[in-house]
Amino acid sequence: MQKNFSGLSGLGDEVGFFAFPAVEGGKGTGNNYVVSTGLSWCFNESTWDDTVADWFKYVFSNYGDEAMESAGMITAYTLNKEHDIAATTQMILDAMDKGGDLAVWPEYYVDMSVAEVIYEQGQMLVLGSVEPKDAGVAIDEAMNAAE
Repeated sequence: MQKNFSGLSGLGDEVGFFAFPAVEGGKGTGNNYVVSTGLSWCFNESTWDDTVADWFKYVFSNYGDEAMESAGMITAYTLNKEHDIAATTQMILDAMDKGGDLAVWPEYYVDMSVAEVIYEQGQMLVLGSVEPKDAGVAIDEAMNAAE
């Protein structure tokens, strides 16, 4: 795990980042990075015109810069200008520049009821209110119930 001893208020003294962990016998490697599935948009074909096309082009040509500037968010969209990037964000960008593959979050492929348990258990793990083994058992039980 790479660490940044930033002393940021509310985050503790250590803020870290790590790639998706490799699991013996698993398909992934130690340099797989889990990413969001991105943005989804729907348009009505009958209302699509040059104005909508221009808007769409403008928004998504600038989305990467706006997301980085306003939220420090890494997106799949190109950055068109230089940004004052936070140390933790730069740590992630540097690690990703070294290579690796991208994958969507595992809960993307499961029933919504299971995804909710995964989200809940993940938050409890971060807060230290559940042991990893117990979180795994809760997720397995949810997956078995959803089958």
